[in-house]
Amino acid sequence: MPKEVIRDKATQFNLVVTWSPEEYVQVGVQTNDGRPIVEVLTPTDVEAGIVPTFESVWGTFDRHQINRLILALRRARNSVYGADE
Repeated sequence: MPKEVIRDKATQFNLVVTWSPEEYVQVGVQTNDGRPIVEVLTPTDVEAGIVPTFESVWGTFDRHQINRLILALRRARNSVYGADE
C-alpha cells in the first residue's frame, strides 16, 4: 500500500496519505514522535477526575509540504479512481 507522510513544522502531528490501488484513499493524523495519539491528547491527571476533551488535531505545514500533500492526494485519487479527463 503506498504511503506518503507530510511532516508537521510546528506541532506534534503529521498528515499521512495512504491508498490501495483501485480500492480506497485514507488521510490520517499521526504523532511525529511515535507516541499513541491518545497519550498526546490525554492529560496525565485523568485519575484526579479531569476528563480530557478536544475537538480536533491541527498541523502546521509550509508551502512545500502542502504541495506534497496535494501531489500525494492526486496520486492516490488517480490510482484508486482513475485520472481526471
